[in-house]
Amino acid sequence: MGKKPYPLLFHTRFGIHTFGMLYPIDVIIFNDRNEIVSLRANLLPNRFFFWNPRFNTVVELPAGTIGEKRLHKGTVCRILIKSSSF
Repeated sequence: MGKKPYPLLFHTRFGIHTFGMLYPIDVIIFNDRNEIVSLRANLLPNRFFFWNPRFNTVVELPAGTIGEKRLHKGTVCRILIKSSSF
């Protein structure tokens, strides 16, 4: 099996894919006020996820995080970036 999933923040427009991944992930899309505008829980491997191209901040999380944290559209989040070695 692959490495343990970890949160990943990046910027892109339109969509992402999970081709080549070995496990599902949760995906959150934010506007410029860090408000959730779209989300997908448990996005399976070999799938696409598209959203409104106005938004470009994407966070990929381990599957189950959206439900565990009770996140939903409209939630405003504080995004902290922590440096670590891989």
